[in-house]
Amino acid sequence: MRRRLVRSTAAIAFAAVLIMGVPLGVVQSARERSDELTRLTREADAISAAADDRVEIGQPIPPLVIKQILGSHHRVVIRTPHRAVIALGTTPSGSTVTARSGASTAAVVTVVASANELTDRVRRSWILIAAIGAGAVLAAALLAGIQARRLAAPLEDLAVAADRLGQGDFSSRAGASSVPEIDAVARALNVAARRIAGLVGRQRDLASDAAHQLRTPLTALRVRLESAQLRLEQPELQPELEYAVGESDRLTEIIDDLLRVARDGAAGQQVALALGSFAQEHAQRWARAYAVQGRRIDVDVGPALVARASRGAAGQALEVLLENALRHGAGVVRVTGIRTDGGHVALDVHDEGAGVAADARESVFARGVSSAESTGLGLHLARNLVEADGGRLMLTASSTFQMRYAAWVDPSVPGAGLEPARPEDRDF
Repeated sequence: MRRRLVRSTAAIAFAAVLIMGVPLGVVQSARERSDELTRLTREADAISAAADDRVEIGQPIPPLVIKQILGSHHRVVIRTPHRAVIALGTTPSGSTVTARSGASTAAVVTVVASANELTDRVRRSWILIAAIGAGAVLAAALLAGIQARRLAAPLEDLAVAADRLGQGDFSSRAGASSVPEIDAVARALNVAARRIAGLVGRQRDLASDAAHQLRTPLTALRVRLESAQLRLEQPELQPELEYAVGESDRLTEIIDDLLRVARDGAAGQQVALALGSFAQEHAQRWARAYAVQGRRIDVDVGPALVARASRGAAGQALEVLLENALRHGAGVVRVTGIRTDGGHVALDVHDEGAGVAADARESVFARGVSSAESTGLGLHLARNLVEADGGRLMLTASSTFQMRYAAWVDPSVPGAGLEPARPEDRDF
């Protein structure tokens, strides 16, 4: 902003100097020429007056008197009525300026001077005008710089406050400046910050209350299941109870992870997540549900694909995609791993169903968008969980859901390590 304002002001000042300076230079050049002719005419008149007196009484014109009047490096030519010609002075070289006496009665006096004198005066006039113009442009640029600093400083402070607010610092406030329009924006931003802080606080309280209310019955359920395991007399049901206990533990972990995302905006500790074993683990959990509908899950993820992600958030996001494929897809569900051109790693989840229309590829992630009897929260939650890890969840043109993460960097390599997730990591 500062540079643009200074450049634009300097350009306007330069244009004004050109519009006014060029005509002024032309007028001054014409004036210098007129002054030069006037000076030579006066010189010729003075010589003519001295010569006329001598001619009228028939005496010769004294050269010494003429030379005292004649200017330096000028030449004078005097023609008397008797056709006598007297030439005195230095003959100028190059182009010349000539003036003839208008007051002569007995002799014709012509004074010749070099045009270099006139050219030098015209050049000095143009240089003076150019110097004044350059000074005006420089002064305008300096004043523009001062004004730009006065306008840009509060805008930069406003941008810093908005950036801190975007990063979750709801205590950030924009200060007042001397510019009414910027102060109005700052007040609006401060009001928005207070409202967002209140809204986020209420949402965190709600999430905390909900997590507490859910964790309590889950804990009681787990105790009852463990008690049933101890008293169970039918060994064939033991695996089912063990599965139920494991699922209750997993539900508790899910609640804890969701609470962490709601409270801190982060999904948890990022680790080196081997996508192959990770995908197999979650596919096995859904294998029974798929088998009931006569369907299956195929996993094709190489062992070399390692992502920088938190296990809980990535697992919940993958569970949402597998459930979505079970409820709304058809045929075999394939989970494949890829490495992108940008050096990231990704899991693709694709089924053999009809897919999603092109104009709905983004809207399916919107909160509340649903089909059939779903709540419309699953895909929205999955995207939030992936983004909390610094990744991205998207739907490709082939109706494939893709969970993309930054690749894990081996911390044992000098100069490399696990960097914290940054907002820009989401724009792969």
